[in-house]
Amino acid sequence: MPVGRPKGQLALDERAEKINLRYVGFLLATLQFIEVGGRARVLIKQAREAVDMHMFQKITVGILFGVFLIAVSDADEWDEAEKQINRLNPSEFSELPRNVIDELKARGCRIPQAYGLDKRHNVVKGRFATKYQQDWAALCSKDGFSEILIFWGGSARCSSELRKNEDRRWLQVVARKTIGYSRAIDVVGIDQIQSYYEASGGPTPPPIDHEGIDHAFVGKASVIHYCNQGQWIELTGMD
Repeated sequence: MPVGRPKGQLALDERAEKINLRYVGFLLATLQFIEVGGRARVLIKQAREAVDMHMFQKITVGILFGVFLIAVSDADEWDEAEKQINRLNPSEFSELPRNVIDELKARGCRIPQAYGLDKRHNVVKGRFATKYQQDWAALCSKDGFSEILIFWGGSARCSSELRKNEDRRWLQVVARKTIGYSRAIDVVGIDQIQSYYEASGGPTPPPIDHEGIDHAFVGKASVIHYCNQGQWIELTGMD
């Protein structure tokens, strides 16, 4: 027994350590469910590694609680950024056919706009099923989720709905202390589809005879959705 530490004191210290570890475990478990920013990720990783190595003496509840507060603050920032996404009324896209506008409004859709792109976007016209048919595609945001909706101009078609995701999954830091929405769609032509494949490889495309939908995480990369014999396939986009 260490000199100067009575048996009763040791028992109290052991009990305090158990309480401390339970609190540490609670904080770490809670942090798993919070989407944290870069400030907190490194500290959380180090804390978890220390727990795994039983280096409890190097972890203090104060430090972890500080990380917890940072994580909550970061989560609030991302929640606020999601609320601030610029979502336009379909009626603002006068180029859309009336029936497409009506359908988008009936679904409760708004058209989200990616940060930093000046021109209205995420509504595109193209020949997505066959070169003989003109179609429309729009990114529809509703209740915090968005998906690509396709409005077919004839009998040739694939599924009319593509890639439903949470809008917050498409947020990124776009400038100092600025979080912006970064999901965008555009039409991509036959030659461009082929050139992407030749430059970057990826899945071998079928014979390309009509346009596709370029689906981008702005500033990072994109994938091409191509309607092929009634089924959407994904082809190499821009790196």
